[in-house]
Amino acid sequence: MKSLRYILFFVLIVQRQFVQAQDANNIIAKGNEAYKQQQYDKAIELYREALKSSPGNPIANFNLGNALFRNKKYDEAVKVFEEATQHESPGIAPGKIFYNKGVSFTAQKKLQESIDAYKQALRLNSTDS
Repeated sequence: MKSLRYILFFVLIVQRQFVQAQDANNIIAKGNEAYKQQQYDKAIELYREALKSSPGNPIANFNLGNALFRNKKYDEAVKVFEEATQHESPGIAPGKIFYNKGVSFTAQKKLQESIDAYKQALRLNSTDS
């Protein structure tokens, strides 16, 4: 009887995490639509909502960083890209995150930081032109 409770508890936890991930993916998709329509404020809001549902979601972090960059919020974009590097994702190459971080530093005229980020991007993917 005790083992049945543990199994049931485990199933409920897994199911809850699955539902949260699905919710986050739906919210990210809505954010992507807003981003495509150049509604960056709305996209930022949606990506942040996805992160509340799925903290540390690397796709939501990466997309949030891109939307912040497009909204000229470069400091915030750098912080979000840094957060995205802390979580692995099969859908996002780490080199792309460091590249975008470098672009954000370049926009702020922080040249040494941008060079460092570009170097890290190349270390992670030396074939990326």
